[in-house]
Amino acid sequence: MQFSDFVVNNWPLFVALVIISFLLARTWFGPGALASVRPAEAVLLINHQNAVIVDVRSDKEYQEGHIVNSLHIPLGVLENRLSDLKNHKNDSLIMVCRSGTRSTSAANILKKQGFASVQNLHGGMLAWSSASLPVTTAKTKHKKSGKKTNKETAQEPLAIEHDDSHNVLVYTTRRCPFCTRAIKLLESKNIGYTEIDIGNKPDLRKEMEERAQRTSVPQIFIGDLHVGGCDELYTLEEQGKLDDLLGLEAKV
Repeated sequence: MQFSDFVVNNWPLFVALVIISFLLARTWFGPGALASVRPAEAVLLINHQNAVIVDVRSDKEYQEGHIVNSLHIPLGVLENRLSDLKNHKNDSLIMVCRSGTRSTSAANILKKQGFASVQNLHGGMLAWSSASLPVTTAKTKHKKSGKKTNKETAQEPLAIEHDDSHNVLVYTTRRCPFCTRAIKLLESKNIGYTEIDIGNKPDLRKEMEERAQRTSVPQIFIGDLHVGGCDELYTLEEQGKLDDLLGLEAKV
């Protein structure tokens, strides 16, 4: 009886609640409903489809920590900066904010503008961080595809000697945060390495999968030794074994 009394006495509020619930349900489950992905699913999309992360938080939030290689376009200026995304009209886009609310609005804006594949990161950066996935405070530098070595960017030499017999090969995709993290560690060692971007390259992906017997990136080889992925690389570093595998010796 209490519920019915509430409805009778507050019928305008009840009608408004029903309308809002209907609109939300249509957004989540109806035709053209917005797709939502969890962090683990987002990583798979980044690895296998070169999905683009679009962060719609404020400048301050972005600077405090963001997903590696993400594009930053605050929600308030998104409609004025659609040209920044014109080259990604047919790409898989994953919209990100703190908790998933602003990114939902951003995703709906892009869908109305005809973007082919737009997803929302469920739980936003809070969920991403809770899943212990990597973030960075560094300014995003977008990488070019294809084979390249770290000789393209000069670095100050470190007090180490390098045994060139140890050839380091890293299979990556363009926006994979784990790939960026692994490359960062290798570059800190000031060693030569070859990076192979397998994004949208079925032959190279097949080559990697046959060699590594894995489908995720990065996959790292030191000579003929398959190290594994980013986590395995950092484990070797923590155990003090990576320098030996790389043939690095401290100068006396």
